[in-house]
Amino acid sequence: MHSLIADGWSVGVLSRELATYYSAAIRSLDPLAQLDPLSIEYGDYSAWQRQQAQTAEYQRQLDYWTSCIEASRPAELLRDRPRPVIPTGCAEVEQFKIDHALYDRLQQFCKEREVTLSVVMLSALAATSYRLTGVNDAV
Repeated sequence: MHSLIADGWSVGVLSRELATYYSAAIRSLDPLAQLDPLSIEYGDYSAWQRQQAQTAEYQRQLDYWTSCIEASRPAELLRDRPRPVIPTGCAEVEQFKIDHALYDRLQQFCKEREVTLSVVMLSALAATSYRLTGVNDAV
């Protein structure tokens, strides 16, 4: 499962619960009766989150991040043609293939550093973005 879908901890929970369901099903047991009851449900979390949004601390943090974003400037990307006066929102997609040898080296690099390929690729994107724009804090 891709890390955008679930993090490692969540995949572990999902795997354990799926194994419990499967085990119960092959023994003709009620799968829900085999799981511990949830200590909190999403509705409880949602109510807590709404309550937090009413606090002074939440407002302080919101004000801080709002000021950070307002103070930021858009990164000026290098372009190979002039920008239209009225933006169209149209863009192109560039695709390229990474050969197997490079992919294998990237996988080895990730393994040695105990990071995911997504982290390495995001780091490469950040480094490239800085090289092209001189901006090191994208908002």
